[in-house]
Amino acid sequence: MIKSHDVVNSLGQLIQISAISEACYRRAIASMRTESEMALFIYFWQEHGRIVCELQEKVRQFGGILQEDARQAAQEPLCFRKNNSQEEIEAALSDCVRADAELLHSYEYVVKVSLPFDVLSLLRLHVMKVKGIHARARYMLERVHHSSMPSWRLSQGPAYSLAHSLEPAAHTRS
Repeated sequence: MIKSHDVVNSLGQLIQISAISEACYRRAIASMRTESEMALFIYFWQEHGRIVCELQEKVRQFGGILQEDARQAAQEPLCFRKNNSQEEIEAALSDCVRADAELLHSYEYVVKVSLPFDVLSLLRLHVMKVKGIHARARYMLERVHHSSMPSWRLSQGPAYSLAHSLEPAAHTRS
């Protein structure tokens, strides 16, 4: 028999990790350069916020009491800048990718626990959403990372770039 206390504890852990991921996407919005990238990350932030709200709703349905909302601390004003460096963008995207990877890992663990069908189906829906967002953020991170490489290395392909970045500088003479 599944105890509601166990369900509430499992969902509480997911709420905390989801709130961290939501905050990463919120901070990343200010690091984006184009309006289309900002709009995309606003959507990702809203999806993570929706996930947190749905998890909180399930906790309430099972009679759980929510702890102080960690999301309210993350509601400081965003400072948008037009001239973000490659490193700032890359760091923001890396934070998002890392937070979603941790979130997916936590979902994998919780989904293996015996849960009611409605909770399990909600969690599976969340996993699908987060996997899609995570894949898009990873793609954008790779694109930003590769755009910072010299173009002559990119023209040779990733294998060439990796092999030559690992070679000692034998051709340099003093």
